[in-house]
Amino acid sequence: MFNIQEVAFFILVAIAIFLGAFLLYGKYIAPKLNKLVPQDVLDKARTYALDVVCFIEQTFPESKDKKLVARDRLKRLLAEVEIHLSEMAIDLLIEAAVFYMNTEILGRKDKYIKVGEA
Repeated sequence: MFNIQEVAFFILVAIAIFLGAFLLYGKYIAPKLNKLVPQDVLDKARTYALDVVCFIEQTFPESKDKKLVARDRLKRLLAEVEIHLSEMAIDLLIEAAVFYMNTEILGRKDKYIKVGEA
């Protein structure tokens, strides 16, 4: 079994990685993405990403390829409405939509945010 020090270390490392990714996104990626894509287009793309992610979760709940399916569906949907984004932007929108779906829609905050352990 794990002792308390190993568990605490693992939790601290996970928090550091999450905060690092969050800060990286907030400081470098989000401002560049907002400059490259008009806000109204980005808002539409976010909405489509969340719709696609929820659709995939409902339709393929046990699939191991959900991200690949979501990427393909979102790319096709965005192409239909003439929104053109990079692969990185599409991946970023999908990951953000998955996080939002899990924490806000499905109420799985405990999966991502450990209350009392931070």
